[in-house]
This record gives sequence, C-alpha cells and structure tokens, in this order.
Amino acid sequence: MMADESEQAVEPDWYGEPNFTIVPHWAAIAVTGVIYVPVIPLGHLPDLYLVPASFFKTDPSFKAALTESLSSFGLAEKQHDARIELRQYLLIAIQDCSEKVIRDALAMSDMVLAMFSKKAEIARMQFLHWDRRSGQAIGVVREDGIWRPILHQNRNDGPAIVIPPAPDFWDMFIGNALRGSLSELDGRLFTCMEWQREAEFSPHIIHRFAFLWIALESMLPDGECSEAAVVRRFSLVAFSPAGADSQIIRGNAAYKAFADEHPNPHNREWRKAIAEMYRYRCAILHDGATDLNSLDISSQKIQWFYQLAKQLLVWVQTLAVESLKSNEPDLANFWSDFVFSYLYSERNQNVKKHLARSQKLFAFDWENEIWPEPLF
Repeated sequence: MMADESEQAVEPDWYGEPNFTIVPHWAAIAVTGVIYVPVIPLGHLPDLYLVPASFFKTDPSFKAALTESLSSFGLAEKQHDARIELRQYLLIAIQDCSEKVIRDALAMSDMVLAMFSKKAEIARMQFLHWDRRSGQAIGVVREDGIWRPILHQNRNDGPAIVIPPAPDFWDMFIGNALRGSLSELDGRLFTCMEWQREAEFSPHIIHRFAFLWIALESMLPDGECSEAAVVRRFSLVAFSPAGADSQIIRGNAAYKAFADEHPNPHNREWRKAIAEMYRYRCAILHDGATDLNSLDISSQKIQWFYQLAKQLLVWVQTLAVESLKSNEPDLANFWSDFVFSYLYSERNQNVKKHLARSQKLFAFDWENEIWPEPLF
C-alpha cells in the first residue's frame, strides 16, 4: 500500500546540491574508488555529499588549500597517480573546524564510505590518505567562506643516527625471520611484535588495548588462556608473583633473598589489574564491546589499561630477548625457568627501574585523568 502523499518525506529545495550559505562549516575529503560521481546526497537531510572534483573548479581558495594539504602528505597535484588524478570528494557538514570535530567527522565518514560501497556495489570507496591516529586526511575545511588545508603532522623531525649501530641480537633476529628459521620463542616474539604494530597504528583506544592484549597472549604457552593462567604469568612478569610462582620463589633461597631485597608494594594492585584487564579483553573479543561509555568501564580507565598492557608487553619482550640471547629458545622453559632465574637474580640490572615504573603506573588517578609526571 502506497503511503499517503502527506506522509512522504519532502525534500528541501537544496537537497540536490550543498548550500554553503545555510551551513557555514564543511570538510571536503579526497576519496577514491570510482573514476567519476555526480553530486550524490547521502543521508536524509542530507548530511553529506559525494561530489566530483569539477564541483570546486571555479573556487581558487579550494585549489590552493588542497595543493597545500597534498604537499603535507608528501603528494603533488601533478603527480602521475590515477588515485590523485581521478579523486572525488566527500563533503561533510561539520559543527566547527576544531581538531576533535574533524577527527570525529573522519571516523564517521569512513563508515559512510563503507555504507555507500554497500549501496553502490561497484564502488570501493576510501580516503585518498587518512592517518587514523592523528585524525588527519587529505582534504580541506571551509570556515568564514574560505577553504583551508588539513595538514599532516611533520614526521620527519626525529633523531639523527650519526654512527651505524653495531650488529646485535636484532640483526640475527631479522636474518632468521627473513629466512623462515625462527625458533619457537623467536616465532612467538615475531607474532607478538606484529600485533604490537597493529596496536600502535590503530585509531581506536579499545582496539589498541585489544591488539596489545593479543600480543601479550601470543607469548603464553599453548592452552594457557584462562584468567588464572593469564594472571599467574603476567603477575610474575610484573614482579608480583602469585600462587604457585610465589611458592617457587619462597622455596629457592637465592630467589627469596632477591625478592626480599626488592619488595614490590604493588603486588596486589598488579594482580587485580591484570584480572580486570583479562575480563575486559573477554568482553571485547567475545561480546563485541566497543562502547567507551559503557557502565562497566570508563574511557579514562581503558586508557590506564592500555598503559598497563603496554608496560607488561615491554617487560615480556625484554625477557624473551634475554632468553634468546642466552641461547634458550624453548617457550616452555622460558616460562618455567628462565623468567624466574633472570628476574630474581643479579642478572636483573633493571629491577629498581622496574619497580619505579610500577609506582608511576599505579599513581595514575584514572577517575580524574591525573597522570604522574613524567609517566615514563
């Protein structure tokens, strides 16, 4: 049955094309995936538009701003690249031109492109270039009637390496990885680093935490995926042994003497935090939890979890490297013997720094987002 004419949506006069008078702030983001589009309204107001490059051909401020944006991303207008030459634009009405608004608009717009690619199945729409972590993409924003560039942060101002580093463990590791000759512990370390890289470049804090946690679990013996196993292993790494591990240390005179000389005042806090992180990991991976405003966990606390997981990962990787340098590549032996013999002996030259970092991490008032300075 046809809806009554009065019940049908009425398109506004400006539905066909964007009106820069009605909405003062816009972002135009370069996209690829089709060689041409007409002006396509998206959403029901509409909220966004896909427009061809020719839409802006008479606007000199747009061209100048886009050239500057391309340049900041290391690209040029006249570069022989089909993606650049055949780009279109996603035009988004935004509240203002602040960094946060632009970052949020890009994240939502990426999902809009995914939805449009479902709507028009021949399209494979994506941003020409989007740095998810920084919240910047090739494009421009309109404010006060003028288009201004979205500029990429300069990442070429890092430290200078004047003298080539001497050959070390990592050269051997690189060579073995290239030749596919990694030991069991080598292989776990390689996988761990792959997930760590995913975490480093993910734009979403929950994804970063989840990837870091997967990296951590990739270092565990097969079958050790329960909460009890995870808490036991990572508490040991955090110099906060529990249960059977605590008994092993108390039963070894040398280990016990070292532990007594270097007590960790945050034993219980580490064990509690690791258990909490494990449960949150389960909520993410099994229930699909992605809501930072969940009643179960605040956005501030997930930032803290991320910092804790990142520090645990550094410690686990450091121990793995030391084990491999000692020609002990067996994963089971790593957890059953090496971690104890290294952490609770004079070989552990960083024990004071280890405990100091725990102090910094647990001095974080996550409810009020008050961080100790400096954290690391």
